[in-house]
Amino acid sequence: MLRGKLQPPPQRIRAAVRTRLLARLDRALELPLTVIVSPPGFGKTTLLSQWHHALTERGDIQVAWLSLDEDDGEVSRFVAYLALALARAGVELGALTQAIGSQLHDIDARAAIGALVATIATLPGRLVLVLDDYDRVRGRGVDEVVQHLIRHGGEHLHVVLSSRTWPSLPLAELTARGLVERIEAQDLSLSIEEAQAVVGTAVPAEAARRLHDRTEGWAVALQLAGLWLSVTGAGDLERFSGRSVEIAAYLTEQVLEGLAPELREFLLETAILDRFDVRLANAVRRRQDSGELLARLSGFEGLLVPLDDEREWYRYHHLFAEFLRQQLRHRHPDRDLELNRRAAEWLSVHGDLLEAVKHAVRGDAPEFATGLVAAAGGWELVLQRGFGYVRPLLRHFDPKFIRDTPVLNITQAYLSIRLGEMAQARAMLEWFRRLPESLRLAHERDYVVISALLRDYRDEFGDAPGIEATIAQARARVPEDFLGRATLYCVAAVGELGLGDFAAARDCATRALEDMRRADSPIGMTYALLHLGQSYYYQGLLAQAEATYREALTIAEAYFGIDSALKAAGNCLLAQLVCQRGQFEQARLLLEAGIPYIESHDGWLDVFAAAYETAVSVARAAGEQPSAYAWLAHVERIAAERELQRLDELVAAWRLELLLDRPEMAAEAELQARLDAAEAAFELARRTPGCWRQMQAFGLVLARRHQLAGRSAAAVGLLRVLEQACAQDGRALDLARVRARLALALQARGELAAALASLGHALDYVAATQAVLTVLDAGPAMKSLLRLALQQDPDAAAGSARCALIQQLLSHADAAGDELLSGREIEVLRELCRGRSNKQIARLLNLSENTVKFHLKSVFRKLGVESRGAAVAVAAQKGLYASGATPDTDV
Repeated sequence: MLRGKLQPPPQRIRAAVRTRLLARLDRALELPLTVIVSPPGFGKTTLLSQWHHALTERGDIQVAWLSLDEDDGEVSRFVAYLALALARAGVELGALTQAIGSQLHDIDARAAIGALVATIATLPGRLVLVLDDYDRVRGRGVDEVVQHLIRHGGEHLHVVLSSRTWPSLPLAELTARGLVERIEAQDLSLSIEEAQAVVGTAVPAEAARRLHDRTEGWAVALQLAGLWLSVTGAGDLERFSGRSVEIAAYLTEQVLEGLAPELREFLLETAILDRFDVRLANAVRRRQDSGELLARLSGFEGLLVPLDDEREWYRYHHLFAEFLRQQLRHRHPDRDLELNRRAAEWLSVHGDLLEAVKHAVRGDAPEFATGLVAAAGGWELVLQRGFGYVRPLLRHFDPKFIRDTPVLNITQAYLSIRLGEMAQARAMLEWFRRLPESLRLAHERDYVVISALLRDYRDEFGDAPGIEATIAQARARVPEDFLGRATLYCVAAVGELGLGDFAAARDCATRALEDMRRADSPIGMTYALLHLGQSYYYQGLLAQAEATYREALTIAEAYFGIDSALKAAGNCLLAQLVCQRGQFEQARLLLEAGIPYIESHDGWLDVFAAAYETAVSVARAAGEQPSAYAWLAHVERIAAERELQRLDELVAAWRLELLLDRPEMAAEAELQARLDAAEAAFELARRTPGCWRQMQAFGLVLARRHQLAGRSAAAVGLLRVLEQACAQDGRALDLARVRARLALALQARGELAAALASLGHALDYVAATQAVLTVLDAGPAMKSLLRLALQQDPDAAAGSARCALIQQLLSHADAAGDELLSGREIEVLRELCRGRSNKQIARLLNLSENTVKFHLKSVFRKLGVESRGAAVAVAAQKGLYASGATPDTDV
């Protein structure tokens, strides 16, 4: 964390006050954007530093400052520093600031920027955000973040970009709309009066005028000239050509050559450092006098820029640094490499792995850099520090070198897995097998672990013997290899979940959690908890599942703030659980926070299936069928990209559910073709280990189709098969869903006692877990059966717990807004479907005949029909009744 990036660099140089430009900046405050673009040395940072000071003195404007460098091209890092800059400016960000401060590299940039924009938009006063040296960050991601800020930050936000080049933003559009202020090189050129202020009053006015003309008001050239003239007392100004490149070279050479040899060597030897303090300078130079030499260079503060108020860390002016490095390579061709290697050694000892690797590679010592990565843990760095830390680390290496170097190959493979780049991960591991055995041997353990992880993420969990082999590999690890053993146990846990052995999955996840704790890996602990939570969820133990998920999210919040992968996966799993309790809005919010990130980064089948099934359920509950269909098309694309066949198969089942919601909207041939495919998929799933999800999904939708077609016996037979499978696997939540639908099918066959018994089992589960959706997602007909249970079920007598639960379910269904007909209308329709006359319906329901006629007219209008026969047909299509009034074709 470089706190010096969050404030303007200290200005101890002689600088002209840019009154004209400061006023221009003030006038631009009403616009969303100011862009300052010029070559180096025109005083962009100096101008903005003066404006920052002036605005701060005013006190009515919050001013955030962020000095950028190449490492900030990583979006998560950029957003983290952005949040810290806003916090330093006084913007209240709550826990977000502390969270980001604890995990700079691995945050969910999307969620963080959303939180920042929401906070900025509610600020009562104006906020100015200065992004200095914007050209040093390269990447579309940062541009997109800035563009999002400009478009959605609200009327009080003003963004200022300082850059050598025009940023990749829609400037033409903004300019055409009068929303951007542009300040360019010609605007930044110093006037004669400002030039005089820079070179000092010791320089005669005529000499200052000539110097201004020759330099064309170029600020850095004037600063260098003033520095040189103050030393020499005279100037050979006639030799200036007026071209900026030659002026820079001439003046810098005069400065460099005019220094004492030890100062000149100090500048050359430290020029390879992007930033340095006395200790690092001493280490690179192999001397102990850097502090003394820095003190002697105090007059060079236009070129040697302090990065903090304590004047401990420094950098060179970018233009000066470029020149010094050229001079170093020219004068001492071999020293550049040696100096970088020394820097790498010192930085590695002092814990700055990123900078150490960067200097090692610059020093043509990639093997040394590789050793640093290996010593830090190799692929384990992804678990320890997050992928936002490892990705820029690997970018320092040549891609071919990464591919051919085992520890980097394995690290890149795991990083690619975490980023959702499965093809890249597979290619890396395949190449690893081609490397000479002498190179591979020391890394076979890592290869085994990462290969197993890749199979998990690609949903290639294998069979029971394969999972047993993974568990055996975990047990065979050396005792102190906590991370390796825990990772393999996590792999085995996911495999057991896939096979439907939830007790075994719980055991593996528990063992993984214990070893992750011993390894002190919060990321690993969180993943183990997510797997453990899923084992509880699939067994229907929702309270334990929720507590485990929330424990995982608490760790993620405490250690990694809004860490993308951890919170995204956890939010998606928690969304599935709260959706089962009918909390659709909370589920939707959790999915909004989770789905975008699992799609672009870290996700596996369990998370994808939970997220997308919940998204479709939420859309259906809201009556948003177009949205539900849009989700299905989206999921099909993700399944194809990730090569997740089981997810694609689940989409087919979910699509059929939607089609059965509105069967009149689908062509009969298409519907029948999909049903035929579903029959085949169901039979295959019954015979295939690890296909319990598909068996459940296809089984439920096929049973629903049978019942809508009047084939209640077939529906009962199919649901009995599902009931047995759920009971055998210990899937209590799925079992409750099956029994709720079984109750409807049994009622349709006239087996009321059996129907109420099956419904009672489902209600007992709801009472224990509040998973109301297990009963209510059976459709509108369930409400009729629930009302019948209030009348016929002895356990639902007035005042009983079951009576209260049924009333709660009916109230919940009404509140959800998914009731096509009122409760009384459903009762009238039910009797109509049984073939009763108006007079019979009136007597049974204790109504007048006129009231029955009134309700029937309302039913006909809502169903869009004009006759009793048509009403019965449409009611059957929509599942609005569960009686056996119409002939049951398979009785």
